Amino acid sequence: PEPSFLTPGRFALILAALLAVTFWRVLFGGEAFFYRDYGFLGYPFAHFHRECFWSGDFFPLWNPNVNCGAPFLAQWNTLCLYPGALIYLLLPLPWSLGFFCVAHLFLGGMGMRALAERWTGSPFGAAVAGVAFVFSGLVLGCVIYPNYLVALGWMPWVVLATRRAWQQGGRSIVLAALAGAMQMLSGAPEIILLTWGFLAALMVVEGKRKKEKGKSAETPASPDAPAPPFAFYLLPFALRLGAVAFLTTGLCAAQLLPFSQLLSLSQ
Repeated sequence: PEPSFLTPGRFALILAALLAVTFWRVLFGGEAFFYRDYGFLGYPFAHFHRECFWSGDFFPLWNPNVNCGAPFLAQWNTLCLYPGALIYLLLPLPWSLGFFCVAHLFLGGMGMRALAERWTGSPFGAAVAGVAFVFSGLVLGCVIYPNYLVALGWMPWVVLATRRAWQQGGRSIVLAALAGAMQMLSGAPEIILLTWGFLAALMVVEGKRKKEKGKSAETPASPDAPAPPFAFYLLPFALRLGAVAFLTTGLCAAQLLPFSQLLSLSQ
């Protein structure tokens, strides 16, 4: 393995410093994000949820302040059931929502570093990947959508945990389902579909590699023996991936079922 001073702890300090320098006005200066959908949707959702939370309505179903009223929990992108929402529910607004967004940038950078190091074995390359992910145009462009930052922040962790789950099975499946549920509760279907589509493609690639490895390991004593079909190599991965998806869906049923009903009643 490549020796490097960029341990996970040191990288965390570097990434935190870069984010603090970039968003110091939000984190320390008393200013807040406001541009476009952050001011139209993100902050109003957080403010309404916080008011309901402190009045004893922890999971509001209906928002009377939008037009003539609108579903709140069923919208999915309101982060109503996302555990990380406790950051801005318990801490004062508007600072807490800005901190919430920056914290998920940090989460995504740490996850991308861990994923890249797992794939490449290069701590330096993994550090570059983590920083590049956080400060890419796509991710920074999603600062105006707090729920998208949640989905992006959990994306590399879902990939890392789910790949480990289909390789190892066991409790890795449960850990992958927990990571998947955290992303699923974000209410960013495009990012969620992108993540799981990538995982499905990656699983197929790994199945093909396993098949090629199996061919190269065949003994010369049985050259005429038929090779197992591709499904033989792919099936264990697919079953474990299906188990992760099933557990993730079950954990998020309280969010997905109301959303499905709202979707069925929408134009």
